[in-house]
Amino acid sequence: MPVTFDGTDGVASLPFRGLDKSFLFKTRVTVPVTAVSTDIIQCVNIPAGMLVKGIGMLMVTAATATTLTCTVGDGAGAASWDASTLDLKSAAGTWTMSTPSDTYPALGGKYYSAADTIDITVTVNTLTVGAVFDLYVEGINID
Repeated sequence: MPVTFDGTDGVASLPFRGLDKSFLFKTRVTVPVTAVSTDIIQCVNIPAGMLVKGIGMLMVTAATATTLTCTVGDGAGAASWDASTLDLKSAAGTWTMSTPSDTYPALGGKYYSAADTIDITVTVNTLTVGAVFDLYVEGINID
């Protein structure tokens, strides 16, 4: 059974709560060495009323593992923000982002009428050192 790790530190995560405020938020995420395949890491809390337009990931520290990949999604879809299998063993400085062919970006983003989280779902094999990456979320508070 998959485990859900809360990497959000229990905070709202978004710097602007005023109406019509745009935001670009960055949070640092560490994949725990206890992670196993299908585990979910909640990375960013998204309050109700937010329109998220896109996400991006910048590798800080590559994982040491036979395999460590992930997809980026939310509570409604494990790969809705980035369906490509992202390699968390990539070198530091590697950048990836959602593309127009991914589910939510193809729609121009996703409006969150209820609070949710941006998550990664991992596939792992023999993880000895967890990956560290910065997750960027861009959007606007419209409610």
